[in-house]
Amino acid sequence: MAVEVAHLTIDYLTKGIIRNGVNVPSVDPETLAQIGPYLDLAGRMGRFLGQLVEDRMEELEIRYSGEVAAADRGR
Repeated sequence: MAVEVAHLTIDYLTKGIIRNGVNVPSVDPETLAQIGPYLDLAGRMGRFLGQLVEDRMEELEIRYSGEVAAADRGR
């Protein structure tokens, strides 16, 4: 485990790539720069919707299309 953590840390410090991070998308820096504004918008919309509903949300479905849909999302 320690060796894996060391490799992940080296990747982040040398290439700016974060893999297996909590609350951090596992994509390369270029893709993150491209989809970053969409991630920010999604977070803001989620916080807004959380204030509108009275009960706890059980499920949320997100659909998207266009150029961003073709991006490598680390899957």
